Amino acid sequence: MGIKLTYREVEAILKANGFECVRIEGSHHTYKGIVNKGTRVVTVPFYKDIQDMRIINSIIRQSGLSKEEFYKSTKRTGKRLPGKTSKSEA
Repeated sequence: MGIKLTYREVEAILKANGFECVRIEGSHHTYKGIVNKGTRVVTVPFYKDIQDMRIINSIIRQSGLSKEEFYKSTKRTGKRLPGKTSKSEA
């Protein structure tokens, strides 16, 4: 099981990594950015909650970021990083 994200969280992550919205078609927003000296295009569904991990993994793959880079891009999502253990579990 992974982390469910809202559209706003995904948008904040992409913007924190230099992406900007270049197109809106229906319920999908397209972001463009430069990662590792290459131009990346990411399509994000404009849903309140993105619950399907396949969609989140696709967004991460399209962005060219590692999962760790993606989730640590904002304080809010960095706290919910998959596999992160609390002090009481360690």
